[in-house]
Amino acid sequence: MNLLKDVSCEWGDGRTALKNINLEIKKEKSVFELSSGQKQKIAIASIYVMNPKVLILDEPSANLDIKTTFDLFSILEK
Repeated sequence: MNLLKDVSCEWGDGRTALKNINLEIKKEKSVFELSSGQKQKIAIASIYVMNPKVLILDEPSANLDIKTTFDLFSILEK
């Protein structure tokens, strides 16, 4: 996974980003073994690692269950 690269930013490195989204235990999994919600969380965390000034999302909670939607919005509030 690209998140495990040694990149330093506000969210720290890839391992810290995975911890922030509660997916650290999945770091050895193939992307094909993750749920769609987990993939969306990882996509957003990988963007945070790049420390963008602006974040534009198009329907970030589409096709997510209610718990994952709340988790996602919690991540976005950070």
